Amino acid sequence: MKELQFKNKEVLTLREAAQYMGVSESHVYFLTSSRKIPHFKSPTGKMIYFNREELIKWLQSCRVATNEELEQRANNH
Repeated sequence: MKELQFKNKEVLTLREAAQYMGVSESHVYFLTSSRKIPHFKSPTGKMIYFNREELIKWLQSCRVATNEELEQRANNH
C-alpha cells in the first residue's frame, strides 16, 4: 500500500523516502551525511529530497545471487 502512495511522486522528502524504504529517518540522515545514498538538497540547504527512480536503483544495486545462480557461474568456469 505504501508503494502506491509514492507511485506517482517523482521527488520524495526525507520522511517519504524513509517510509518508502521502511527505515527510520535518522538512518536516512546517516546515509545522506555519509554520502552513501543519492540525494538532493534544496537551494537553501535545509531540505533533503530524493528522486524516486534513483532511490529504486540504489536499493536494487547490491543484488545477492541465489545459490542456483552461483552454481551456474561455477559450472560455466
